[in-house]
This record gives sequence, C-alpha cells and structure tokens, in this order.
Amino acid sequence: MKSAFRGILALLVTSSVLVPNFSAQAQVPTATTNKCNLSATATTVANTPGKCTILFIGDSLGNNLGMGSIYQLKGTPGLQVVNVSRGSTGLSNSWFYNWPEKLPGILAHYKPDLVVVFFGANDHQDMRSHGSNLHFGSKAWATAYSGEVKKIVSASTKSGAQVAWFGMPSMRSIAFSNYMKTLNKTVQTVVPAAKNSTYIPTWDFLSTSRGKFLEYGNVNGSRQRIRGEDGIHFSTVGQQVLGTFATAKIAEIYHVKLVALHAKRLTK
Repeated sequence: MKSAFRGILALLVTSSVLVPNFSAQAQVPTATTNKCNLSATATTVANTPGKCTILFIGDSLGNNLGMGSIYQLKGTPGLQVVNVSRGSTGLSNSWFYNWPEKLPGILAHYKPDLVVVFFGANDHQDMRSHGSNLHFGSKAWATAYSGEVKKIVSASTKSGAQVAWFGMPSMRSIAFSNYMKTLNKTVQTVVPAAKNSTYIPTWDFLSTSRGKFLEYGNVNGSRQRIRGEDGIHFSTVGQQVLGTFATAKIAEIYHVKLVALHAKRLTK
C-alpha cells in the first residue's frame, strides 16, 4: 500500500504543478538603500528591506510558496524575489535531482540575502546510503536526512545568506500527514540549532482548530478553497494565502516592514 501511495503521489506532483523556469523571478531594480536590512538580530524594525535578494528553493510545494510570495512581494522597491523550486524533487531522491550539489552554483549566481526552503512532498521514501537501504522514519534514515538538511543550511549560510525553513503542512491523507510530521520532526532537530537559520511551522496555520487538514478557509471574508483537489498542493488562492503568510513571517523574523501587495488573509 505504501509503495502504491507513493506512486500516486509522484503522478500528482509531476502532473498538477507547472515547474517554473530556472530564472523565473520578480524584481524591482530601484533600491531604497544600498544594503539589505533583513536581520534576525536587529533591535529595531527597518522601514524598508533595502536592496535584498530572497531565493526560494524546494519541491512543487516550494513552487507554490515561491510563486505566492512573488505575487505578494513583486511591488516592493529594491527587493528581488527568485523562485528556483523544482517539482518532484526533494532531499530523499538525490538520484533525480541533487539539491546539495546544485545549490552552491545557484547561490553563486543569485547571491541571495535570504534563502527560503520548503521541501517534503516527495521525501517520505527510503534513502540509499553507502550501499544500504534506509527505511523511511528509521533512526538511520533520520540521521541521513538530517545530513541532507545540514548541507542545504550550511551551503546557504556559508554563501552569506540567512535561512528560513518552512515546515510541511497537514495533508488530506492521514497517512501522508503522519509522514509530514516525521519530516518536520527531523528538520526541527537541525535548523533551529544552526547559525543564521530559522524554522517556521505551517501546520497550525494551515489546519483546523483540531490540527487536521484544512481544505477551505475564510479568505478576506469569503469561504474559498485553499488546497488543491489532490489534497497536497495549494489552489491559486491558497498560494496567495501562503505568500501573505510568508511575507508576514519574513517581516517579523527579520525586523523589516513588508506589505503583501494583494494580501489574502486566512481566518477559520
């Protein structure tokens, strides 16, 4: 059953989401200052972000977050927002696309001040390590997956960027939701302890009051679908809700005023 469920998921991920062009981005060339004001340690709130580049990486859900954030931040002076997320990728399937190997070149090209990460939809699978098969959720698997997370964080921070890692949301399938809980727990053993890195949970925000999958929500006063029909991805409105959430979190954590251009606020 588990392998069959994964096969269905792979079809959903590859067929339902358009993979963005590597260079897809929204940018405003005019900066209000010559430096980036994003700072997790600042004691005051900057009126503008300054001249900053925010890089979004991840899988198809990362694409949902990246595109939703571009939609909300594209009018911010001085801010370049780049989304290089790739559908069907992850940190468990490096045979398909190896993010730790690809990321240094991407970082060198864009020189981001902040790297926003949203991985997990394809990572509930076994991993290969030194010729051995590591079963998802096992101690050995958690150790190997943590190592991949560390590589992403380390490459990003060594390039001079800060890291904002968004946790996975609940899913319609109870089994899939449990997989995401395992992933979140593993990521949380790494990111909060790493220098210049922050973990941002999405579970409660995108769940019912009982922590269950939230398919519809009150968005700007009207009931709208926020998740896709597959029970995994986000609808167009959901992407905009996610982008509004990300804008608020980045502003809060990095002490800068940011305004979502077309804010879509979720209430339950």
